[in-house]
Amino acid sequence: MADDDKTTTNCNICTDDKALVNMFTNHECSHSFCKDCISNHIAAKLEDNIANVKCPQPGCEAVLHPDVCHSFVPKNVLDRWGYVLCEAFILGNHRLIYCPFMDCSVALIDDGDEATKEAECPGCNRMFCAKCNVVWHGGVECEEFQKLCLEEKERDDHLLAIKLAEQENWKRCPHCRTYVEMIEGCPYIICRCRTKFCYSCGAKWGGSHACPESAEARKYHK
Repeated sequence: MADDDKTTTNCNICTDDKALVNMFTNHECSHSFCKDCISNHIAAKLEDNIANVKCPQPGCEAVLHPDVCHSFVPKNVLDRWGYVLCEAFILGNHRLIYCPFMDCSVALIDDGDEATKEAECPGCNRMFCAKCNVVWHGGVECEEFQKLCLEEKERDDHLLAIKLAEQENWKRCPHCRTYVEMIEGCPYIICRCRTKFCYSCGAKWGGSHACPESAEARKYHK
């Protein structure tokens, strides 16, 4: 039997006596722990998406590397480690977005082009909005879409209503969000929820409000 199989030393994590052959020493700091504990330590850090796994010795800043741990770390943990390291490298230079379709969720690199909104996922070939990171909401501006509540965003019929409202120049009450249509008359509107607002600019009606949209409306904001 080899000497390493007979000689034992204590692991500072599990406090068990382990044969030297079952111990791991990090050459960046010379701290030693049993391979099982180091493997569990790495797996726990990766669960928290920590790419740079440090030595478990309190206060030690030395980093563990996959190339010196691959002989005893399980393959699924090594694969996860490689993925987290790659993702950390990409995130250091770019922002990641994910395909919003639940059956796809492919990771994509955001190149920072603010002008690009309509995008096609290379994984599932479906269209989505790169700015809102949701299924494509054609005909509805991003600013308007982001004002919607979660329930409204998930309803296709509501998106159709928004398109129709834009075509017909309907306005939404700033309080209850109900659509209102003005046929004629002054822009002073009283919604069914009793909120008073300006039909021209959509703001709540107030004596100090100067309507930026209409000279006609400004006459009534006095």
